[in-house]
Amino acid sequence: MFQQPGRTLRQGDVSSVALVPIWHLSECDYQAKGETTPHSVVIRGWSKPLMHLGRRVVLICSHDCDLEYPRSRTAIAVAPVIPVPASVETERYKGIMASARSRKDEVGDFIFDWINYFPIELPGLGDHVADLSALVSITPAEDAVALLREHKLWEMTDGTQQLLGRKLSAFFVRDQPARDALAQS
Repeated sequence: MFQQPGRTLRQGDVSSVALVPIWHLSECDYQAKGETTPHSVVIRGWSKPLMHLGRRVVLICSHDCDLEYPRSRTAIAVAPVIPVPASVETERYKGIMASARSRKDEVGDFIFDWINYFPIELPGLGDHVADLSALVSITPAEDAVALLREHKLWEMTDGTQQLLGRKLSAFFVRDQPARDALAQS
């Protein structure tokens, strides 16, 4: 799943950041700087992501080209890495940890279970998931790339990176048959 980290930054690399924000609409603070100045939002850090070496662990979700040419990008997308949301001995746990690969459903379509999680086994830290539903962007992109490269922990193998790419695609774009079925229900 992971290999010795290289010097470059790639989609699927695991890095760390000082904090992962989560925007709870009812719990954030708004600050006005005057009548003509836009409001600022104070967003709290999320305590759920894995802590390693005093920092929060994230999975890099931006494309490799975003990481190679950050000048033309607004931000870099990362997903927080969290504990598997199930007890180890349960079928739910097994299903979540097997969900990196698609499976055929009863009509022969390829689907992903647990679409919002990408399971990862971190060396020395065990099983976790990247929570794709909690993606955040880090900006400015050039600074983000430098920071993520500096704090890079692990690098995905090419095969696992392909699985991540497929799952990210499925997470953001559902196949047309699935959309057609929803429209008819």
